[in-house]
Formats: sequence, structure tokens, C-alpha cells
Amino acid sequence: MQHDGSVVITSRASEAIAPPCLFAPFGMAPATAGVGGWVLGLLAWTAKLLGGAALLGVWEVSIAKMRVFRLPDFVGIAFVFGFLAILLAFLTRGASE
Repeated sequence: MQHDGSVVITSRASEAIAPPCLFAPFGMAPATAGVGGWVLGLLAWTAKLLGGAALLGVWEVSIAKMRVFRLPDFVGIAFVFGFLAILLAFLTRGASE
């Protein structure tokens, strides 16, 4: 199935809109609010989005060096999960036949 560009843009837009509204629902304008309420809600949403982006940036910068040193642990865990997946696939296929 092929997707055109509008589907990708809509998907990315919904990923940006949903977290501030779900995890910090303050500042949402009710349906009966006037234009002022909607503008205030839009400003609150923008502030939440920018605050979340700033926190994400600070978090990523603070753990960037740590990820390099923990790479062997991550590779080991990935190996264990891959082995378990192969083992479970083998065991479930053998039980059904």
C-alpha cells in the first residue's frame, strides 16, 4: 500500500499535537469558548509544545555520552532478545505441527 505525502504529514502532525494535549491537558478551550478562549488555548498548547521540546533537548544532550559507553550492554540485550525470539518461534512451530 502506497501513501502519498499528505498522509505522512498528517501522521507527523498528529504525533506533535497529541502528547501536549494528553499529558498536560491544562489550557484546553471548551467548545463553547469564544475566540479569546481558543486563542488562549492555542497559546497554552504552543507553550506546552515548546516546553516539551526544550526538556527533550536537555534530556538527549545529558544522556548522549552515556549511550556510547552502554553500547555493549545494549548489544548484549539485543542478542538475548533475538535468541529468545528464534527459540520461541522454533518451539511454537514444532508444537503446532
